[in-house]
Amino acid sequence: MTGSDKRTPLMIGQFKKPKCFKNLNVDEYLQYRNSSKAWMNMEIFNEWLYNWNKTLKQKQKKILLVVDHCPSHRITIELSMIEVLYLPKNTTTVLQPMDQGIIRSFKSHFNKFKFKHIIEQINYGDATIECYKKLTLKDAVLFSYLAWKDVSVDTISKCFQHAKWENRIEEPIMGDHKIKNFEQII
Repeated sequence: MTGSDKRTPLMIGQFKKPKCFKNLNVDEYLQYRNSSKAWMNMEIFNEWLYNWNKTLKQKQKKILLVVDHCPSHRITIELSMIEVLYLPKNTTTVLQPMDQGIIRSFKSHFNKFKFKHIIEQINYGDATIECYKKLTLKDAVLFSYLAWKDVSVDTISKCFQHAKWENRIEEPIMGDHKIKNFEQII
């Protein structure tokens, strides 16, 4: 909620080892996984959660993760440090802080880097359309890395505020009971 703990972005592409990654250590910039349609699926989501849970266990930190009812968000593993809260159906655009401006900020920064790159290529004499067609997944990795760095802590915290999320330190988020749905806490 405060924006102080920004996770490394996860990019999902179609190919396991894209040719453009040949001289690039992708892990320095983001996490990369592949699926046949380049979409999130249950396997990728559960692997991501498992790794995050392991990191949180090392830090002895518990969190509440808010997700929508997307089919790929079905959890098939045991989590000790992550409590999952599913938002009510059809409320993501109102209640999900990512939809309150974080994604828009990221896309804006991403496009800034993309168009800056294209303009630099045009200044070197390349044709406009060709510059656009030459963009690769490697470029997307670098633009994503830079764009996420530019999404400010202030933007993240304000998006939580806009979605009416409050940080109530005096009330424990996670107790002995399991919260399964948003309706259970209102």
